[in-house]
Amino acid sequence: MIIHPHDLIWIDDKASLLTDVELPDWVIQHWQVSLPVVVRRDKLEAEFIPVGIRGCNRSQRLAAKIKQSHIVSVVTPESLVANMQVDDIHAPIKQSLYLLKQYPFSWTWGITGSCGYQLATGVNVLTNQSDLDLLIRCPTPAVMDQLVDLACFIKGLPCRIDVQVETPYGGFALSEWIRDKKVLLKTATGPVITNNPWLL
Repeated sequence: MIIHPHDLIWIDDKASLLTDVELPDWVIQHWQVSLPVVVRRDKLEAEFIPVGIRGCNRSQRLAAKIKQSHIVSVVTPESLVANMQVDDIHAPIKQSLYLLKQYPFSWTWGITGSCGYQLATGVNVLTNQSDLDLLIRCPTPAVMDQLVDLACFIKGLPCRIDVQVETPYGGFALSEWIRDKKVLLKTATGPVITNNPWLL
C-alpha cells in the first residue's frame, strides 16, 4: 500500500495510535476511530506511517504514528475531487471548487486541509474565513508558464486558495515558486531551500 502525505486514513482502534506523549484529554474525549487521521510528512520507519490527529480547533493537533496493518481505509486528496459532495460547504469555497473542476489542469490535483477533511467526513470544520487548500502532483519539472496561468486563474476565484506542489522529494508553495524562483521544500527529513525542487 502506497501512502502519501495529506492522505486521510481510518484506523481500527484508538490504541493503534503511538505517540511520544500521553494522549491529551481532547483526543481521549472527542477523537474516535470513525474520524480519520492525516498522513504527515516525516521520515518513514519500517511498517509505520506518520500521522496527525486534529481536534475541534487549530490548537488541537497531535503527531503520532501507526502501523500499516491497522489501516482500515484511505481517502486521497484526488479522490475527493472525483467524488465531490459540496452541498454543506460555504458558498465561496463551493463556487471555487466548481470553477476549478472546469480548469484544464496539466496535473493530478486534490483537496486537502479543512475542506478535504469536511468532504471526507461530513464534519463541519469550515468557516466563512477558511482558505481552500489544494495539492497538485507534479512528478516532473513543470513549465513555468503553466504554473503562472494556474496562479492567475486562482487569484480570480471567490475564496483564498493555497496550492502546494508535490514533487518526488517533497512539497512547496506555488506562490513562493512563482515569486522567488526558489522555495522552501518540505521533505521527509526536514525543510530544504532549493531552486530546483525536482532535483535534490
